[in-house]
Amino acid sequence: MPNGSGVGDPANVGYPCSVGADDTASVGVLVNANAGRVQRHPRLIAGLRDLVPDERLAITRHPQEIEPALEMLCEAGVAMVAIVGGDGTVTESLTALLRVWPHDDLPRLALLPGGSVNTIPRAFCGGAFPHRVLRRLLAEGSAHREVLRTPLRVTPAGGTRRYGFIFGNGAVTRWLDLYYGQAQRGSAGAAAVLARALGSVSVNGKLARDLFERFAAEVEIDGELAPGRRFTAMAAGALPQIGLGFRPFHLANAAPGRIHWIMTDAGALELGIEIPAARFGRRNPRTKLRDYAAERVVVRSRPLPYTVDGDVFPAAEQIEIAAGPPIWFRVS
Repeated sequence: MPNGSGVGDPANVGYPCSVGADDTASVGVLVNANAGRVQRHPRLIAGLRDLVPDERLAITRHPQEIEPALEMLCEAGVAMVAIVGGDGTVTESLTALLRVWPHDDLPRLALLPGGSVNTIPRAFCGGAFPHRVLRRLLAEGSAHREVLRTPLRVTPAGGTRRYGFIFGNGAVTRWLDLYYGQAQRGSAGAAAVLARALGSVSVNGKLARDLFERFAAEVEIDGELAPGRRFTAMAAGALPQIGLGFRPFHLANAAPGRIHWIMTDAGALELGIEIPAARFGRRNPRTKLRDYAAERVVVRSRPLPYTVDGDVFPAAEQIEIAAGPPIWFRVS
């Protein structure tokens, strides 16, 4: 069984481990009852109840309920916490977990897709219904895999620290504003916004110009001032993928304790040209994306909103994005 002293595997291959009766008996489940898939399929929670007793099944309906639920699971001595929800649920739950749980005794985590998009849970456990994934993960006598991952630690000046896997600002948050401004959700909604943006890029339309408007900023990477003062977008990833099959963060997990930081001053047409290569985790030969495997990045700018795992947060003048504590994740 791997322990917290190992190093992460850059490809999501993981390490095999055996699940015994004691391990199966010490699993807690945290469910976001408001997550899209959970709401669409009310019987999903019943399927989870068949796998774990009520005292280790915590169902939350408000963010403020997450910390008490995790404290309960911590006191119960669970060795693994299965989180059921979407990408925003991952951020809220991971942030609460790292506030209430001793960092030298963190549980293994399983991220089960209970939201609308599920970019992050799918990266670990695929897209099957949560109770089916959990049943596989708890199958006695089966060999399972675990991967060590280092999430992002995102700290705005004067604001709340959060942990997650994908950070972005500039064009990234503006794209999310377009996504949340339409009725359609999920992968189909994201693809529709992408198509609108690419269509506007092709004719240099107003949507593209607004989406890729540059902003002034100063960026410090691992203690050194980075070149450039005007940018279109910045992003950081602790996983290679961001959904719709795109894998821009090819340096994620390349080294323990580092994140993949990307920033660019490319305009709409230049970024449009980058998209086909980014779909496969590559770079255009004349790329204007600047990539760094960083431990800590500090961005100073006019107040800018930012996103962590698809949720958009209030504007901040200074924000630190760094590697968080390593955590073992169960994958299927």
